[in-house]
Amino acid sequence: MERELKKCKYCDETILEGRSDKIFCDEYCRYDFNNENGLRNQLYKFYLEYKEQFLIYIETKIETLTSQNDMYRRVIAKSDSDIQNCVYENIELYKFSKDLSKLEKMKKLILNDLALIKKD
Repeated sequence: MERELKKCKYCDETILEGRSDKIFCDEYCRYDFNNENGLRNQLYKFYLEYKEQFLIYIETKIETLTSQNDMYRRVIAKSDSDIQNCVYENIELYKFSKDLSKLEKMKKLILNDLALIKKD
């Protein structure tokens, strides 16, 4: 019984040796195929295509979180004597500040990336 010749999934060369379920002719084809079709590359291509819109979204999200953050700060300032009622507000305030710092970092990275692209 003759073995059916398989073709490399990346370069379409015939695979002559190796396991019967081998998909790529060598490690370079496997790497190139996975690198080209990988999720990380797809996300990066999406990011490159829509980074200006992503930056606008981040800026609006920062504005929203800042206004909510200010609201909770005012609530805490008003009820300064009643500490037990402020527990929820303090937790939310902490979450908002954490999210804000992450969004600010993202914004800074995107702006740096845009500046590098415009230089080239």
